[in-house]
Amino acid sequence: MKIRITDHIPVREEIRPKEGEVYEVTDYDDGLILGRRVYFVEVNGKRVGVLPRECVIVPEVEA
Repeated sequence: MKIRITDHIPVREEIRPKEGEVYEVTDYDDGLILGRRVYFVEVNGKRVGVLPRECVIVPEVEA
């Protein structure tokens, strides 16, 4: 699954996914523990959580 970042992600600049860029989802939390889904992407070797309101899922044909 791939996502496109649509909003500013409040993390350190060196690991912040860029708005408009497409990232491969490496893992996700379905929200059973925190009550909300979180997608994880890798930026500069670090795992970064992205909330659904900060991204859109990229259809496979577009990816």
